[in-house]
Amino acid sequence: MFSIFLLVYILVAALFVQQQLTVIIAKFKEVDDPRLYVKALIPVYGFIYFNNMESMKETQGLIDRRTIWRSIARNLVLVFFPVFTIYLYISGFSEGGSIVPKFTAFYFTLVLIFTQQSLAVSIAEKKGLSSTKAGFIGLLPVYGLYYYIYAKPVRSISRTAIPMIIKTKNITGTMFIYMEMILLASVVILPILYIVGTSLNPNAGILNTMFPDEPSFQAFRFLFTEKTSVNGEDHILFPLWYWNTLKVALMTMVGAVLFVTGTAYVFARYNFKGKKAGLMTILILQMFPSFLSLIAIFTLFSRFGLTNNPNALVIIYVAGGIPFNIWLIKGYLQNIPKELDESAKIDGANKVQIFFKIILPLSVPIISFVAVTSFMAPWMDFILPSYLIIDQDKWTLAVGIFDWINNPSNINYPAFAAAALIVAIPITVLYIVFQRYLIEGITAGANKG
Repeated sequence: MFSIFLLVYILVAALFVQQQLTVIIAKFKEVDDPRLYVKALIPVYGFIYFNNMESMKETQGLIDRRTIWRSIARNLVLVFFPVFTIYLYISGFSEGGSIVPKFTAFYFTLVLIFTQQSLAVSIAEKKGLSSTKAGFIGLLPVYGLYYYIYAKPVRSISRTAIPMIIKTKNITGTMFIYMEMILLASVVILPILYIVGTSLNPNAGILNTMFPDEPSFQAFRFLFTEKTSVNGEDHILFPLWYWNTLKVALMTMVGAVLFVTGTAYVFARYNFKGKKAGLMTILILQMFPSFLSLIAIFTLFSRFGLTNNPNALVIIYVAGGIPFNIWLIKGYLQNIPKELDESAKIDGANKVQIFFKIILPLSVPIISFVAVTSFMAPWMDFILPSYLIIDQDKWTLAVGIFDWINNPSNINYPAFAAAALIVAIPITVLYIVFQRYLIEGITAGANKG
């Protein structure tokens, strides 16, 4: 099989080398033939036909040894990927359904299609055509690129514009970019597809394939119908865990924004005794992870009767986010000109009005970032809830759904996968809604500290 692939690869590369050299000669002789590129692919005949064509121009010395070797190297690179992709498809099906050649062939197919699409869009933009339409037509194998190479331009372009786009260096560069992007996308998407497939598995065990043969929504029904006895009472636990976690996350988000924003505003706008020492203390405190203080936290919670209370976790999450968030918001607020405060004071505004009517509206990006990160911290935290909460009906999501893959008497992988998909919904919605503010907040908060 490999020897056949090698032979086909060499023959196809040789044909394209002939085509390229033939086109050089034909264009030098000013040949006006719409089928030039097709005729130039006819083995041997294409080159001889156009080379022997009468012309007033002398082609001797037009194609030297350097031109031939550059053409060979260029076409060996360009021909390799499509021929190798076809070889992988053939070998994958001939080896009894091996997944590796099929996956690799599918991977290279996507690389080739998206590379062609990128080239088609670039050519369309140069010719003044619609890039949106080119994005769709460019996905059609071979035809998409052919269509835009020969499409009539809307505006005048130089003769070198299109050749610069379809240069070997540009094609290979685009191809390697898409190879990296598709590989990274696969690393993210494939586990998600496997989780979706596992959630539809009718059996409780681990799914050995990407998708079950007989998909079922039994795991999702289990989440909202299965009752468990806790302290003598029957409860449907998943909605309770979801509500417990949602309450803690929302209270943490609101508490962190209110407390940290006000504190950061004081550090950013006012000078007072102990300011520098306080900032350095906060900076040092953020170096220590919260689990180092688990014994102290458990002792304090036991003394004040806060154990087995999910709402009490808000105290730890808000306090734990103070060091990092204060420095982050302080750096952002220092970029807001103090002249705005002074102008507001001249107009009769007090400090509270300045904070709520000027500073807060201008701080929406960084506040959005802090709000989302503060919401995420307790959403899937496992250590603190498992350490401080005992009763099953008071667990948070991370503790509860982990029990389905950790407790030997209660193993249920499809339920765990289904719960993981539902748990991801709030985080996904928050990122979509606040995406613009998140990006701006991440970059702006690091400008100055």
